[in-house]
Amino acid sequence: MAFGPRNLGLSEREVRERVEWALDKVDMSNFVNRPVNQMSHGQAKRVALAGIIAMRPSIVILDEPFTGLDFTMVSGMVDIIQKLRQEGTSVLYTTHNRFFIENWSDSVAVLSNGRLVYDGPTNEAIRSKVVSENIGDWVKLRKRIVESKTKAYE
Repeated sequence: MAFGPRNLGLSEREVRERVEWALDKVDMSNFVNRPVNQMSHGQAKRVALAGIIAMRPSIVILDEPFTGLDFTMVSGMVDIIQKLRQEGTSVLYTTHNRFFIENWSDSVAVLSNGRLVYDGPTNEAIRSKVVSENIGDWVKLRKRIVESKTKAYE
């Protein structure tokens, strides 16, 4: 956790303060002395995020931050991201999950074969044919899930 702040040339006192502050931000203060390899996947993700925000960046880029997390950990991660945004940090994250796009994104950029095929507000992305073709149609997916559960119970 101290690696990034130390590379910013901060004093050890400032590094320690930032690490404590960042751990508090991600609700992991009680884990300060626990090795990461003794944490759950979700806890390790929170500590990794704390290491990033300890540098106090204006922009945070997260690659699939919700992958492999249970509902409680997803909820906690969403809360952390929302707080960062409220404090003025821009958050860019990648996801293949349309639920996160619809509920926690202001804008959407879609890449296909290394090319930008859509860039715009979320409310327009949800209705965009280009977006549906590239990340899937959430309504159709939901319908297929319901149909498959209904058939399983017949």
